[in-house]
Amino acid sequence: MCQPYNDKLWGNFLMIGKVVSVDSPQNMHINILRAEAMEHPAIQMTGYPRQIIDQRHKWYPCEGQG
Repeated sequence: MCQPYNDKLWGNFLMIGKVVSVDSPQNMHINILRAEAMEHPAIQMTGYPRQIIDQRHKWYPCEGQG
């Protein structure tokens, strides 16, 4: 699963994760595996993997590039 993310300092990233559990029609637990820069997938943010709860509609199926 993927979600675009804009960091005001570093630019546009793509967060790539796997669904851990679907908690409700609106929310799910997702394990974010990495966040890669959209223009340069080899550039990745630190601080991952980590698990979060987020709104399901923000995420879409994808594989990422890195």
